[in-house]
Amino acid sequence: MFNLIDLTSEKKRSPPKKVANPATAEKPRGKGGKLAEPESPGIKVPKALNAYLFFSNEQIPLIKAKTNCSHHEAMKQSGVAWNAMTEEQKAPYIALQEKDKQR
Repeated sequence: MFNLIDLTSEKKRSPPKKVANPATAEKPRGKGGKLAEPESPGIKVPKALNAYLFFSNEQIPLIKAKTNCSHHEAMKQSGVAWNAMTEEQKAPYIALQEKDKQR
């Protein structure tokens, strides 16, 4: 009347794949197999911001104050405003982006 399921015949799962530990991973090697020396140890330069990020960093606090909305909603409105802008309106933010790339 009932079909019994044999639970012992299930496929066994393979063990999870090992993820390389960055501390023990192989280090990059330079000429002659020597370990490559970092160019400036301890100093990490952040990536340059793009034009939209300069725009949104300026506009999101203004949108939040004006409409009393959440940060998520202000981000959406900022994106819509950015897409509606012309290249001439975006020019000051693009100039900031180029200046930030130079650092």
